[in-house]
Amino acid sequence: MKFPITTSSIPRYATVLVCIALYLVAAFRFDNFASLQVFVNFLADNAFLGIAAVGMTFVILSGGIDLSVGSVIALVSVGMAVLVEKQGWHPLPAGLVMISAGVAFGTLMGFIIQFFKLPAFLVTLAGMFLGRGLAYVISLESIPINHAWYTSLLGFSINLGEDATVGAVPLVYIAVVILGILVARYTTFGRNVYAIGGNEDAANLMGIPVGKTRISVYAVSGLCSAVAGIVYTMYSFSGTA
Repeated sequence: MKFPITTSSIPRYATVLVCIALYLVAAFRFDNFASLQVFVNFLADNAFLGIAAVGMTFVILSGGIDLSVGSVIALVSVGMAVLVEKQGWHPLPAGLVMISAGVAFGTLMGFIIQFFKLPAFLVTLAGMFLGRGLAYVISLESIPINHAWYTSLLGFSINLGEDATVGAVPLVYIAVVILGILVARYTTFGRNVYAIGGNEDAANLMGIPVGKTRISVYAVSGLCSAVAGIVYTMYSFSGTA
């Protein structure tokens, strides 16, 4: 198997090498660090960050930036906790509502960026303050979630052998990453995102719907942030601003 080295591939290889080097150093320094369960725990502990990063990847590929993702995660987690614990909703419809809210939040920012020609940095910075502020308006304190559906998720696991198991949270993370790769590489939307990020003027001349794609990119970021917020509640059994 050949690994061609090009200018565009150097950052990818460098990232992999740095991660491997850090992992090996930690494996030699700390007992049991190299066990399979510790690696699985990495996925579980950072799943909500990784899911948000998938949406952010599309934004960066398009030449933009989204500073609001952390606030959207907080807002969605608090919203989920309120709907489930205080309003008595089942987590599934509550999750659908919060995902819709995240998509709407991202779509609104994309619309403002595209049609008012404002810098993405400023628009998403305002979105960051708005999302965090709304989260604090809903609740200043962490809201614990005690629901049978969450308990059943906690009990779900797949045995990997070597005394290692993988739960629902890392599986959701892996599924989102795979879906993000497929969308970026093998769909028209993914190719349009690369084209806009490479040269927006050339993309316009090729007939690519730049405005529609840019708005969709921020909608995808809002979607991933909302899913990350829900996954955070699955991981911590709470919602917090």
